[in-house]
Amino acid sequence: MHTKDVIAMLAQLFSGFIFHKEFLNEMYSLLNKELKGKENSFFKSLTTQLNNIKSFGRMVYRVDNNEVLKGADGHYYSIHIESKQFNVRQLIYIDDNGTPYFLCCFYERAGKRKTDYTVYTKVMRERLAQLLEGNANG
Repeated sequence: MHTKDVIAMLAQLFSGFIFHKEFLNEMYSLLNKELKGKENSFFKSLTTQLNNIKSFGRMVYRVDNNEVLKGADGHYYSIHIESKQFNVRQLIYIDDNGTPYFLCCFYERAGKRKTDYTVYTKVMRERLAQLLEGNANG
């Protein structure tokens, strides 16, 4: 896919959501590296997960191997966008009103602790604070 097509598709998919600008930078980086040539499959899975977030809200952990992050306050979730070709995680926060905040996006490699979400715990909290203060809108 061409860069402008990818950007247009991302803008459409994330319309109405709140995201940290670094989340989009991370997503863009993944699309240029690990997901290169796999964009169509990735966007299909991403669309499914975004629809799950819209439909299930804070109960999104009950579908598609998504999970509530352990050691957080019960509002942080790991959203799995995966296939045989890739395994991407998005760390999000969903507030009491059901509003999702997209905080971190990374490629998870099997058995690699450095790509485990625990590495991002501090980062996701900092990014949420920035969003809530209005300092990091995408």
